[in-house]
Amino acid sequence: MIVLGIHCGHDSSAAIVKDGEILADVAEERFTRLKHCNHVPIHAMTYCLSMAGLRNINEVDYVAFSWKKTPKDLRVVLGIDKNSNLRQKVKDFLGFGISSERLQVPIYYPDFRLKDEGKLINVEHHLAHAANAYFTRETNQRCLIFTVDGAGDGVSTAVWLGEGNRILPLEKLYREASIGWAYSIVTEALHWWHGDGEGKTMGLAPYGDRSKCAGVLDRCFPQFEGTTLLRPTKLGLAYYWIENSSTQFHFDEAYDVEKLIDKYGRENIAAEA
Repeated sequence: MIVLGIHCGHDSSAAIVKDGEILADVAEERFTRLKHCNHVPIHAMTYCLSMAGLRNINEVDYVAFSWKKTPKDLRVVLGIDKNSNLRQKVKDFLGFGISSERLQVPIYYPDFRLKDEGKLINVEHHLAHAANAYFTRETNQRCLIFTVDGAGDGVSTAVWLGEGNRILPLEKLYREASIGWAYSIVTEALHWWHGDGEGKTMGLAPYGDRSKCAGVLDRCFPQFEGTTLLRPTKLGLAYYWIENSSTQFHFDEAYDVEKLIDKYGRENIAAEA
């Protein structure tokens, strides 16, 4: 069985797996030279098919996408823009068209149109994370799987049970339990990009003096006891900014943390995070 995996959004990428063996896995930024490129990964998909010795996307058994909903631009690339039929029916009924963004792939792009739309499988975002961790192990013995990120399909933190060839959800928590976004608020307050500078934030942690600012960031982070959320994080609205084809997320709370940085020091705040 051959499966082509596609991720669109932050760090768009593609991978191809044949009978459980990863043949290729590459980010679109490697071809566009745009860091954290969020395009539909046309180049990455082309590379993956080439590495598998395939000439056409229809030679794969399945195309897996790492979100519950397929974005419009990827639907257009795959030739499965299901909304077009609905728009045409409304147009025929009303006698005029509906104003909407008209997307069409240029003729010089590779032909990724699926002849069988049933080959496209939408995978819940955190389930994709869990599967990546579980199915790449050397054993399929029973274990717990934790997936923690900013947010994906509305979920920020989840606990799963992996056993045999199955992964079952045990607990799902939403933005009020997001550790990833809490780290990102601190990262933005340190004047580094959300989704890029968190590694620097964590790298500074061993060098700070936690005693100087212990507790000052507590309200930014959720508090757990086991899988029970004792104290949720209260986050405001998320804002977005597109720069160099990379999506950045922002929260108003970063301004408050920036003031704390001025008070307690950059290294110490990073250490507390």
